[in-house]
Amino acid sequence: MKIGIDVREVIQEKAGKGYFTANLVLNILKLDKKNEYFLYTNQKLENFAEFANVSLKIISNKGLKWHKKVLKDAYKENLDVFFAPTSYVIPAKHNPKKIKVITVVHDLVALLFPAKHNKKAVWVEKFFIKRAIKKSALICAVSKNTKKDLIKKLKCDEKKIHIIHNAASGIYKQIPTMELSEILENNDFPEHFILSAGTLEPRKNITSLIKAFAQITEKFPKYKLLIVGKKGWYYDKIFKTVKTLALEEKVVFLGYVSDEDLVALYNLATIFVYPSLYEGFGIPPIEAMQCGCPVITSNTSSLPEVVSDAALQVEPNNIEKLAFEIESLLKDNKLRQKLIARGFKQAMKFSWEKSAKKALELFEKALQ
Repeated sequence: MKIGIDVREVIQEKAGKGYFTANLVLNILKLDKKNEYFLYTNQKLENFAEFANVSLKIISNKGLKWHKKVLKDAYKENLDVFFAPTSYVIPAKHNPKKIKVITVVHDLVALLFPAKHNKKAVWVEKFFIKRAIKKSALICAVSKNTKKDLIKKLKCDEKKIHIIHNAASGIYKQIPTMELSEILENNDFPEHFILSAGTLEPRKNITSLIKAFAQITEKFPKYKLLIVGKKGWYYDKIFKTVKTLALEEKVVFLGYVSDEDLVALYNLATIFVYPSLYEGFGIPPIEAMQCGCPVITSNTSSLPEVVSDAALQVEPNNIEKLAFEIESLLKDNKLRQKLIARGFKQAMKFSWEKSAKKALELFEKALQ
């Protein structure tokens, strides 16, 4: 088979879609030496240069022109399948008689929470998603919850939907105590902290976490709240909340950090809190679990499916309850150890190799 894949987000400061694409494609290529792959991007990319069955297609256009040129090239190369992990444009505009498209749906946040999402992204997704789903040979959902949302919100044919889970990269693991001591010495990380990670945007519900932290900070004066993640949209309220609650010395924004630094932070944190309002999957709790960090997260959308009984689950807008669970976990070492043990087992249920095998099955199925 000749298989095309949109890999543009692999080269950016990767959030959910970028991590999915980078890890899944890398594992597909490790497993599959017989099919031919055409990876479409908009700038130089070295991640996949080692694979003999890969042709890198650099198309420098932007916006809709990029998608049009990719589709034109896909027809010219006579591709059998096009895998679309980040955008609905090509799935919406392709000719199903010329090429079979598999569209990945990470979440329906643009339809379910438009006020909390980027305005341009909401418009683009609303315009293209229905056509993309109708014309695609198969739909890939990253969780059972996303599959349920597709059926309920867009009346998608259940038979077309197949689940390919996210996972945490293998670099997320426990670091030996001696190495952690060296990391603390060589970095400006506090000794005691609560960690959260995610793009600074309303859906991640960071303001509720800050308010909950404000309720417990007097009881735990040594602790700081460290927040990792680049600025997304409508993030001003987050910083205003910190200022209003006079927590400038207690809440630290680290911005986007390298994978290596994030691994260290997961290992050093006493607990990891992820109070998101809605997730298609939610990778950070699994990353934290693989690093041996106990997790508190929301009881909404896909998160209960992802964490099972290996994390404390809280209604995300219940600030008092969130504060109570944070305090309980900080106080109770036995509970932390129990969640850590469960977390290792839960994280093992997800792997990029398993997901890559599933993707290869779907490439074959799309042509049937």
